[in-house]
Amino acid sequence: MKSRTVLITGGAGYIGSHACLELLQADFNVVVVDNLSNSKLESLTRVQQITGKTLTFYQADIRDKAALSDIFAKEKPSTVIHFADGTRGRTRTGMTFQSADFESAVSTISPLWHDLGTILHE
Repeated sequence: MKSRTVLITGGAGYIGSHACLELLQADFNVVVVDNLSNSKLESLTRVQQITGKTLTFYQADIRDKAALSDIFAKEKPSTVIHFADGTRGRTRTGMTFQSADFESAVSTISPLWHDLGTILHE
């Protein structure tokens, strides 16, 4: 049976926590990766209270390849939804910096996703 595990980066933020709520209510396994720089763990506690279901939380930065690699190996998500915001507290603003952060996240996640595909199909 195909995994119904969804990994959400930035899942403790406003949009991410609402996605967690909907996914838990739809019976998905939810794994959240968030460094809590722009969010609070309390939002995930509330999501779990509302749904009566649990999720898995990792406090990690999405640019930390070693941490993400460990999380991917352990959780084996079938889907990744990216809501993490790497612009908080930075001096540069606008799309240029956000695009750089997105590219950084994708360059970290993409090889892990490929490795995971290999693991799941072995």
